[in-house]
Amino acid sequence: MLKWWRDVLVLGYAFRAYEHHLVHKYILILIADAINSLPIAQERSAVIDSEIRRREEDYEHIANARTPVSTTPQF
Repeated sequence: MLKWWRDVLVLGYAFRAYEHHLVHKYILILIADAINSLPIAQERSAVIDSEIRRREEDYEHIANARTPVSTTPQF
């Protein structure tokens, strides 16, 4: 009988620890959202997005500039 109560207590403590973890995770998400909403973070995000677009355009340009390689020998 005592072992059953011990198991219930252990499960209760485990659940409380998990709830505590979720609360901390939620707080960290709120902090990250607050940081991302700052003007400097939005500027940095815009710079990163424009850099990604520029690189994608460069890759497209390189891919379009390549000519297919012929498998037949050229004499």
